[in-house]
Amino acid sequence: MFQIALMEPVAYRYFMEHQDYAEGTMFVLNFYGSRQRLSTNRSRFVMAEVMGSEVHMLDSARFKDGHNFFNFGMDSNTAQVMPDGRLAAYECATVRGTGICLEDLVSGASRELIRLPGHNRNPVFSPDSLFIAFVAEVSGRQIVTVSDHIGHSWPVADATGIDGVSWSPYAVWLLLAPQRADGSTDVFRITGGGTDPQWLTQTPRVSERSPYYSAADKYAMGWVLPPRAAKSQDYLG
Repeated sequence: MFQIALMEPVAYRYFMEHQDYAEGTMFVLNFYGSRQRLSTNRSRFVMAEVMGSEVHMLDSARFKDGHNFFNFGMDSNTAQVMPDGRLAAYECATVRGTGICLEDLVSGASRELIRLPGHNRNPVFSPDSLFIAFVAEVSGRQIVTVSDHIGHSWPVADATGIDGVSWSPYAVWLLLAPQRADGSTDVFRITGGGTDPQWLTQTPRVSERSPYYSAADKYAMGWVLPPRAAKSQDYLG
């Protein structure tokens, strides 16, 4: 893996002059994969595609510890804006792992909402702005969890290997695509209060990805990925 740190020129000049970081400094750490045995370089590693990024920020007015960092992985949506535009939810680093934080887009104030241990990711607001669904990863299990704005949360489904979470337009159903042991996925839906799953697809050796609802809440939609398919196709469920 290759890592490259980027810093804005003004902050870098301040650091070189004072050997310390100025308040408000931000820098980005990009993570790249590696490749080997290319035609021009047979014995060493070269940089491959970007795998993710971290943005580090020093801001004593915003963060209790004076600093924080934000993950931007290639396989996750790390920031979601509430439908009414007042708040944004994002992944944030904590002493317990990765939490879910909220930022007031009017005042700029931020706070930690979810303090569960482990890696909590992919926050998604309900269409009525009342709840947030996210994936909590604890001891190798991925638990779809719902929270209110105060931080009261409750598990709704064990969906290890989940590919995505999507609310229905009327905030009634959550649509999920968990992974089977063979790596393929099916789609099921549950209520935000937690009910037995209603399976919408049962297709061994075929994977449904990134499920979402139609605007009228009538159909569940997503991408079907047959093994070795040349391209994906849409489906209605």
